[in-house]
Amino acid sequence: ILAALSFFATGSTQTNLGDNFVLGLSQAMTSRSIKEVTDSMTEHLASRHIRFPNTANEINRIKEGFFLKHRIRGVVGCIDCTHVPILAPAEADEDHPPIVYYNRKGYYSLNVQLVNLLVNMKILAANSQSPSSVHDSAIWAASIIRTNVERTFRKGNNIWLMGALLHICRNAQPGTPEARYTLRHSQTRNVIEKCNGLLKMRFRCLSKQLLYHPIRVGKIIYAAVVLHNLAIDFNLNDLNDEEPLIIDNDENVPNIHNNHDVLNEGSRVRANFIRRYF
Repeated sequence: ILAALSFFATGSTQTNLGDNFVLGLSQAMTSRSIKEVTDSMTEHLASRHIRFPNTANEINRIKEGFFLKHRIRGVVGCIDCTHVPILAPAEADEDHPPIVYYNRKGYYSLNVQLVNLLVNMKILAANSQSPSSVHDSAIWAASIIRTNVERTFRKGNNIWLMGALLHICRNAQPGTPEARYTLRHSQTRNVIEKCNGLLKMRFRCLSKQLLYHPIRVGKIIYAAVVLHNLAIDFNLNDLNDEEPLIIDNDENVPNIHNNHDVLNEGSRVRANFIRRYF
């Protein structure tokens, strides 16, 4: 367990961890420890510690907390994606061709979708299996969370997720509802980036190239989210206050600019949101 936790926290290679005289484990034993601890957390702890609200009381409590802190009504969380570097899959891997993991910044990665609870920076949902070539909007379209949010909305419970997909109003005139919305959106966006940065700062393995198969990397990311939420639940102050917080600004922009139907629908939803809450 200590070997796995050390790996999550530092991102050190299995060889370096195996050479650690305190742990006293071989490289093979270190590798097995990381795998077993990761699998155990994803199989037995994830469902308890990564939970999107699904009852009326949970949803209303989160919406109230978000409004008190950010002055935006109806929001239960904030959604964004971030890249986690990985080793290029083998060319012979037909199910995971390297090209689909090569991102626009010039390295191989997974595009990880996170839904954050900005009140305390806890993560409510995570999707850690998508290649970097999959756009944020496509990940969201296939998300179980999307289905749950839409179902709740149809039942008459106003529920929103803030994030990159609900864009700001450019050139909004000062003093208008559009300007107030844009200011709040920009402030919220900054906090989202801090949330993702906190996760990567707390677990340095997510900032370094993970030398594993993409499926294994996805499990490592999910396990790190479990540990992140546990740290918040137990109020663990495990970060150096003097160390600046990483601001995660991967700026994953959905590839929807040529889809006029999507753009028009997004503008309509945004206009209704502004009219109702600003």
